[in-house]
Amino acid sequence: MTRKNYRNSLLLILITLAVLAGFVGCTEGPVGIFASIAQEKDINANRTAAFDGTSPDFVGILDTNYYTIINGTIWTRPVAGGKWIEVAPPTGIAQGEASSAAIAGTHLYVVFGKIGDSNQKVWAKETSTAWDDTLATFIPPVRIDSLLSAGNQLFAITRADTGSPIVTEYTLHYLNLTTFTATAVANTSGRPTSIAYDGISDYWITAGTSVFSGAPGGLTPVIGTPADTFAGVVQETGTEMILSSKTGKLYKHDGAWDSSSAFEKDGDPHAFSAPAIVTAGGASYLLVGTVSGNDAATASGYLEFDIPLAGFDPTTASASEGSDFADIVNFLTSVSINYITSFSVADEGVGKRVFALTVGNGLWSNYFNGTTWSGWARE
Repeated sequence: MTRKNYRNSLLLILITLAVLAGFVGCTEGPVGIFASIAQEKDINANRTAAFDGTSPDFVGILDTNYYTIINGTIWTRPVAGGKWIEVAPPTGIAQGEASSAAIAGTHLYVVFGKIGDSNQKVWAKETSTAWDDTLATFIPPVRIDSLLSAGNQLFAITRADTGSPIVTEYTLHYLNLTTFTATAVANTSGRPTSIAYDGISDYWITAGTSVFSGAPGGLTPVIGTPADTFAGVVQETGTEMILSSKTGKLYKHDGAWDSSSAFEKDGDPHAFSAPAIVTAGGASYLLVGTVSGNDAATASGYLEFDIPLAGFDPTTASASEGSDFADIVNFLTSVSINYITSFSVADEGVGKRVFALTVGNGLWSNYFNGTTWSGWARE
């Protein structure tokens, strides 16, 4: 080989190595793109076809089973894994008539019959028992809007559409044995959307521009509540509560209020859904989904915040858009382009499973064993 040909061959080899280095340098996390593709998992491996294109209403865990509502039908699957199957409704009620659900204590509670239906009622069942319809119902024009639960306490939100033009009034009730008793969260201009329990005696409720706290029979407005429209509330620890708003702000209350600035995308503030916290293996994360809203940013899935040992501080918090949860093994497909109405966090003993309830893209889950994430996959 001549010296000229040697130099040309060496130059081609160096160029090839440089190009390959460029590809390997385009990483999605700590692993090169080629290795990432090799590791990528099938996110549809356990996909339930009936969930395609749906907007789930609820996910919860009872004993050793998960439950969800998809298009008005109750579904269940074992926590240990397996396929989702339909749960037969009470006798005389057709599939597709479930409108809301919650789990409190040892029971699954479901509203069968949509708003305005004469047969609308709250039913209850334990894992292996028949449906029980002994729970109180409401007299028209009052109808059940939805169910919420926290601290093993069941709440029912009712609505009454009256007048012309129609005015909607919401009232929050708590289940007292077999009777729903009205709380002070009554005739609010905003719909109650989220409930959290402080682990001692008080419940926190977000309802439009208002925030309430106290025992179910003694809820009162929280003093000094900022002027905002609240999406939800979650307990961080003890009496420390984190709240999200429809204007892209996060708040913390620990005797006093602290607030973030609005989190934005392309200059527009996010509209947040209710916050959720997942903790395992010493790591703790705050998740806040994005939803649609007037003048709000487009869908971004969710924002994720690390919660340090010192506690969450909204005034200094910075967000990453799902970087830890969108695991390297399925980086090409995630929930990052969806609206997420809520998250549900379930304790599976060894780790935590996080469900994302999307708008029009079904139900997703991600499992954290305390060290690594499984990556988002379709249920």
